[in-house]
This record gives sequence, structure tokens and C-alpha cells, in this order.
Amino acid sequence: EPPVAGSSRATYAAKAAQAAGERDAKRRREEEAVDAPGAPANVASREAREPQHQDAAAVRQEEAEKALKDRLAAAETALNDRLAAAEKAQRERLAAEAEAHRQSRAKEDEDR
Repeated sequence: EPPVAGSSRATYAAKAAQAAGERDAKRRREEEAVDAPGAPANVASREAREPQHQDAAAVRQEEAEKALKDRLAAAETALNDRLAAAEKAQRERLAAEAEAHRQSRAKEDEDR
């Protein structure tokens, strides 16, 4: 049974998702700075479009895909944790209702 929300596994998944999001945001800011009009880094932007620099673009793409997969895995873990907690709560609620019903019937039988 997966751990409930708030467990160390869920906390780790949430932190991994946050870190992936922060990496994405940092990469986007860096790319925007490179492409900004009049920025001295425009030279780097032009170089990135040349064949010898396409490997760097492929690496960034792989990093972006990995970050997306990490975020997806973290979201899946969080959903599984919430589902497990809801299922456990439902089982406990049904068990309590069954016990209350059993006690009620026992009391009725006793009163007869």
C-alpha cells in the first residue's frame, strides 16, 4: 500500500517536482536573456543555431524531457498517495458502519 500524503515518499516526490520546475524556469530565463535584443549574448544564440552547437541543444532537450518525466512521476506518486488515503478512509468508514449496525442488531435482539 503506497504511503499516505505527508509521508517521506510524498515529500520527496513534491520536492523533486519543485526542483524540476525551478530548473525549467532557470533554463527559460537564461534562454530569454540570450535572445534579448541588443544583448551581448546574441552571439551565443547565433552560435547555438550552428551545427557544432546543436549537441548542446539536444542536451537541453533531453534535460527538459527528464524534468517533465520527473514532474509526471511526482504527480503520479502524489495521486497514488491520495487515492490510497481515500481508499483507507473508506474502508475504515465502512468498517465503523458495519460495527455500528452489528451493535444495533445485537441491542435489538437483547431488548426482545
